[in-house]
Amino acid sequence: MLVKSISWSFAFGLICLFGCRAKQECPELERKAYSDKQVDSVLAKQISDYRDTLLNRFEETPIKGLNYKAYHLLFHSSHGYGESIKFEINDYGCFLTVKCIKKGDYLPECLNYKTKITEEEWNQLEEMMYEFDFWTAGPFRNNENVLDGYGFFLEGNKPEAAVCGKKTYQLVVRGSPRYDKIGALCEYIMEYKEQLVFRYSQR
Repeated sequence: MLVKSISWSFAFGLICLFGCRAKQECPELERKAYSDKQVDSVLAKQISDYRDTLLNRFEETPIKGLNYKAYHLLFHSSHGYGESIKFEINDYGCFLTVKCIKKGDYLPECLNYKTKITEEEWNQLEEMMYEFDFWTAGPFRNNENVLDGYGFFLEGNKPEAAVCGKKTYQLVVRGSPRYDKIGALCEYIMEYKEQLVFRYSQR
């Protein structure tokens, strides 16, 4: 009877040990599953090429394949102005980097800026990503009813998701979004960036 009790205790301990470890390594399993929907390869290539053109203008590179978490938002207008907002977390801490092109009267308050942020501030951003279903969103959507518009390119890189066999990279694109969850997320990211820049520029 004692041996049986010890065996059950041992088995229960293993379940807790490996169950808790899996939960820590795969926190996204508690959320919605990542989307694996297939997209048109030709369209995906065109979008990727245009994104690369914008990255060159901002003197940036894709975050896909980095060995740490990162989110990168590119905002670009048909009038030629735009903004790059990148959040990264690595062995050195959490960082926000902002770059602007042709700001003029359109982005008068946009400043090239880089600052270290807290882990709590990073967590607020990541919570926002989950709340707006970034990792499960459809990749491409455009509002064809506008002549002069703007576009959002939002990338996410999460290498640790490979442990769970899940998606490690996501690129979503929205053109002149209206009543769209991802479009709203991009605007919230821009507002959040402004809050952080204001906060750290006052110190």
